[in-house]
Amino acid sequence: MRGYGWMRASLALVAAVSLLLSAGCIIRTRAAVATGPAVVSAGPVVGGQVANGTIAYPTQRVQYPLAISYPRTVQIYCAGHGLDPTLSVYDGYGNQLGFNDDGGGGLDSQLVLTLAPGNYIVEVAGYGSSTGPYTLTVN
Repeated sequence: MRGYGWMRASLALVAAVSLLLSAGCIIRTRAAVATGPAVVSAGPVVGGQVANGTIAYPTQRVQYPLAISYPRTVQIYCAGHGLDPTLSVYDGYGNQLGFNDDGGGGLDSQLVLTLAPGNYIVEVAGYGSSTGPYTLTVN
């Protein structure tokens, strides 16, 4: 039976897929995700400064540099305006020093950390699939 090789190959492929499906294997397809950078760098924040921003899609994180010139306690507060914000603080080596979700009352987040002189990153993200605007305050 010449010329029917493609048919035998197709039937073999169908049989293989049927076997995988009957064995409980899951075939995954690539889900559509929002485009854009996952991490967005913003301008630095200093004590007493307020920064407004928006988490545009669920995997987005916005990072703010924070320079500390003398040992002190820093209060960082993030109020979501439709966003359920999370806060993280990282040292200059990328080590997470603090994380908070909902510690600022309601869905807002707050961290109070005693920091040594150095450079840090304050990161705002949305909890789960939460998106929307926020206000970040550092004191």
